[in-house]
Amino acid sequence: MAIITRIPSHRLRLSLLGLTLVAAPGFAEETKDWQISPSLQLGVDYSDNLNLAASDQTETFFGTLTPGISINRQGRYLQLGLDYNLALVDYSSETRSDSYFHRLNAFADAELVEDHLFVNTQAGASQQLIDNRSAGNIDPRLSPDAFTNTFSFTITPSWRQRIGDYTDINLSAGYDAVIYQNGAEDSEGVSYSLSFDTRANPNKIYWTLQTRKDNAKSSNSNSTLEKNDFAQLQLGYRHSQQLDLRVGGGYSDSYIDNPTDTNIASGTSFWSAGLSWNPSPRTSLDLNYSNKLQSASRGAVLTHRRKRGTLSLSYQQNLSSVRQEQLQNVSPGRDQQLIDFIGNNTSLNEGRFISEALKANYNYSFRKSSLSLELSSQSRKFQDLSNRVEEDVGVNVGWSLQLSARSSMDISYDWSVLEPNTNAVSLARDYRSGVNLGMNRKLSPDTALALYIRYNEQRSDEVSRQFEEYGSGASISHSF
Repeated sequence: MAIITRIPSHRLRLSLLGLTLVAAPGFAEETKDWQISPSLQLGVDYSDNLNLAASDQTETFFGTLTPGISINRQGRYLQLGLDYNLALVDYSSETRSDSYFHRLNAFADAELVEDHLFVNTQAGASQQLIDNRSAGNIDPRLSPDAFTNTFSFTITPSWRQRIGDYTDINLSAGYDAVIYQNGAEDSEGVSYSLSFDTRANPNKIYWTLQTRKDNAKSSNSNSTLEKNDFAQLQLGYRHSQQLDLRVGGGYSDSYIDNPTDTNIASGTSFWSAGLSWNPSPRTSLDLNYSNKLQSASRGAVLTHRRKRGTLSLSYQQNLSSVRQEQLQNVSPGRDQQLIDFIGNNTSLNEGRFISEALKANYNYSFRKSSLSLELSSQSRKFQDLSNRVEEDVGVNVGWSLQLSARSSMDISYDWSVLEPNTNAVSLARDYRSGVNLGMNRKLSPDTALALYIRYNEQRSDEVSRQFEEYGSGASISHSF
């Protein structure tokens, strides 16, 4: 089995995280603070439709070897976590070459000067869907050509200082990079921010001042991909311990020429308002609104907790991009199976878009079982000359049961519909559904066995995009 990995052009910049990890032992007061756990997972899967084709289906077995490592450290001056695995996939079918997938979720938060100088570092590796209309929006191993390995990295040093008794100043500068193996241009960005915050004072009235400047460029052409200027002064009033009110205004420029939506803040002033309300220890409500769209503009989050269940409702509307989502998303950790369903995801597009998302979640636990329900609706309106709009609605239901101290099982059902892309060549509507049944058994404190079966289906107004896929698999993992 030959696996060829392209080394990212930013390997020197990404090595900053490696330098942080290498220097980290100097912060350790005792070696017992460190937890290092190598692991190895071996799995065998069967699929009756490799590449998720509408016709001429290909049956195949494929093996997945996944070496990984987990590093954790919680100390006074350093908190560090790293989960990495490399999935090497070997197909029995001659129609498919061997593939590989990187999964990384890493962070390092260091306090270099007590109470003043901090350095926050994050890195991730995951699979980005190239086209959300592709049949590969399920499992990268079933359709590797529909995904690209994606790497992201951020490092942000900051200086914090208190002036007087209650005024906190935070000055920070950041660097970030997003690297694609194929399908899009690599990019890197810098950011600067300065903020003043008086919320530490015991009075009912406080104020905050925030300024920020972002600039991201293509690593290949050096052309500007994203640029933002932002400044806001906000006045807060603590009506009570349960209710906090905010109102403010400022200036924002997203540097988008002729945006599709005139509500985007492009070299103009804006006003904002918000509140945080906790009517009871179990219920909380947060509202934020700005009359101009920016990177974080409008949103509402309602959470209500009961003895056995938690309900949450959220609505968010903001200006974003695939690049920003890659920098914000958390990659799956070592303990998550690669067979997991891929959620609704935007296409790999360099343009910026207005993201509007509505989600409802309910989780209920009773004795040894738990039930989860999620409803979601999301739209992405691209602010380029194409005027393209992506819309999708989805439902996810999951149930898990602890059979014994060592055994558990779970079942999940996913359904989603992708509306026709506005102004696209094809105006087809896609319906996707899938069922996943799994069972896990602890063979020893360090060894686990997993069995799973699945069914995936896509129906479409365009027949060539329809497919069905049945599959099953088993894996055994061991932590050293």
